[in-house]
Amino acid sequence: MSTTVRNTAYLIQAVRQLSNTENDPIVTDAEINDRTNEALSELYDLIVGTYEHYAVCTFAFTLAGGLTGNTVPLPACFYKDVSLDFNPTTQPQTVHRFTSLVDRNSQPRRSYICEGSNLVVQPYQFSQGSYLLSFTPLPPVMSPVITIGCTAGTSAVDGTLKSWFFPAAAFTQADVGSILVVSGTSSSGNTGAFTITSVTDATDVVTSGATTLSSEAFSSSVLASYHPAGTIDFLPQIFVPWYEYIQVHAAISVKDKIEQDTASLQARLDRLVARIKAAASNRMEEGGQIAMPRMGGGFWDLSDNPGGG
Repeated sequence: MSTTVRNTAYLIQAVRQLSNTENDPIVTDAEINDRTNEALSELYDLIVGTYEHYAVCTFAFTLAGGLTGNTVPLPACFYKDVSLDFNPTTQPQTVHRFTSLVDRNSQPRRSYICEGSNLVVQPYQFSQGSYLLSFTPLPPVMSPVITIGCTAGTSAVDGTLKSWFFPAAAFTQADVGSILVVSGTSSSGNTGAFTITSVTDATDVVTSGATTLSSEAFSSSVLASYHPAGTIDFLPQIFVPWYEYIQVHAAISVKDKIEQDTASLQARLDRLVARIKAAASNRMEEGGQIAMPRMGGGFWDLSDNPGGG
């Protein structure tokens, strides 16, 4: 079994090797990382389009009901819906998607639809209650860990304000939410992982976390790094079997830029697509079953069938 770490550094190097750009200064690591993320997004669509349950998150919410209480904002990471349950913790009932948007105000049963950034349940007079949405999240974004060099005597932390100062850093507001990892400090309370809660300027951030921070000027042996918020460094397990797709896809984009022939890589990518579709399509899935014909399937009572019948 391979123990190779499939992280951003590995993928960038692999793409360079496939595209013959190991020593090419024109194609930067940052650009290759962008191409690998584009490839990862396409791989994600390929996998979840073949079997949508590869990546599923849940979102619990409650609706007050009524004309203005049957809508809830979708999670920021929402990509596409999978299913919706009513009364998920007591007597779960499947809520079906709208059969017709035109008939949204006269649905024969409790139904839902995702409209833009909101989820809507109709009929509104029967929408009150608790729900659990299962959904496919947005594809992950990969980014390497950013290392900050510590300058002896000037890199420091203010334990009272939980403020960290690194002259060699280049923080931006996008780094709020990132995890700052520090090691090698004189005070053990200053070693660990701390969430960045605000960015004062490019060299100064404030963190939450431990209350045992001590004021300290760091030596050059202190190591500090952080990972950009909302990104990951390691390829998620569901993509590891098909990491080659990311490398080949990104290498094609790089070779296109430097005007090199991509025919052999394209043929390789086509074979990988066929393999992925074949392998992903039958994961943990039995043969199709005809839905229960009673009222369109699922659990029914008068509250879920306001039209009766």
